[in-house]
Amino acid sequence: MKKIILNHKSYLLYDEVLDYKKNLNRIKSDEYEFIVFPQLVYMPVFSFSKYSLGTQNFYSSKMGSFTGEINLESLKSLNVKYT
Repeated sequence: MKKIILNHKSYLLYDEVLDYKKNLNRIKSDEYEFIVFPQLVYMPVFSFSKYSLGTQNFYSSKMGSFTGEINLESLKSLNVKYT
């Protein structure tokens, strides 16, 4: 199966992300695995959907008072599989 990586960088706003997902849902293909890398704030839009989910970045410490950072444990809880 071919993988198609979709990295949003910091280009889309919330309404655009919803439209993006709606349009992506229209693609019918068993030949491709779509891996979406949205901005962190839009992760829940794609969590536990038919798409694989990746994160653009993470913080290496497991837990702690690291304001503004996100650790791998938190990302795993959103079903993130790629980074």
